[in-house]
Amino acid sequence: MQLFTKPRLKNQDALSNYLQAADIFQDLPPDEIHTIEQHITMRTYPKGQILYAQDDRAETLFLLKYGAVHLYRLTNTGKRLEIAVLGPGVFFGEMPLLGESLRCAFAEVTEPALVCALSRRDIEYIIQQQPQVALRMIEAMGKRLAIHEERLEELAYYTIPARIASALLRLSQYGANPVIALTHQQLADLVGALRETVTAILNTFQRDGLVLLRRGKILVKNCDGLRSQIF
Repeated sequence: MQLFTKPRLKNQDALSNYLQAADIFQDLPPDEIHTIEQHITMRTYPKGQILYAQDDRAETLFLLKYGAVHLYRLTNTGKRLEIAVLGPGVFFGEMPLLGESLRCAFAEVTEPALVCALSRRDIEYIIQQQPQVALRMIEAMGKRLAIHEERLEELAYYTIPARIASALLRLSQYGANPVIALTHQQLADLVGALRETVTAILNTFQRDGLVLLRRGKILVKNCDGLRSQIF
């Protein structure tokens, strides 16, 4: 099987360094990196862009080069349930690799983003040539599953301040950035609480020097202080 050839984009010249830094492509031979680079489609998206919707056909795997993407589901009653907040270097939209033909969530750009895309046909070819890529994907998905299980435990047993503190710590560490691009409503959807309650608790955290609130962003200032809210 041969990769389907796509036109090379002008900003792909620096793509190989990014691919080599991504966990799933680390240590691949230069010729394989070059092959992947040639067949990736890259595109910039503005804030608010929906990359795919719940129940769309799943035919593409995405890699986030920069920016932020939120994954969420909508219930039958229209309630938004946040699944994950994704930062640079993360792959998502892996449903085609799991044998699923439909998306199970929405993917929305929440900070201007550069997204790399590989077709299902291309990623299957890469996995056939380099099985370690599949193993790394499985490892990454296992870590995500552990995070989801942790969140379920928090929803069942933690107080709302503890849930918020845990979410802020997780997001800041996951993205390796103390500045989290998240509105109060998005954080409320993530921890299962009312926005007004989340705002009140964040104001308390700010007063205590744990965070700094900005428009649409939360700066984590004191990780130890946030941990003390959990235990």
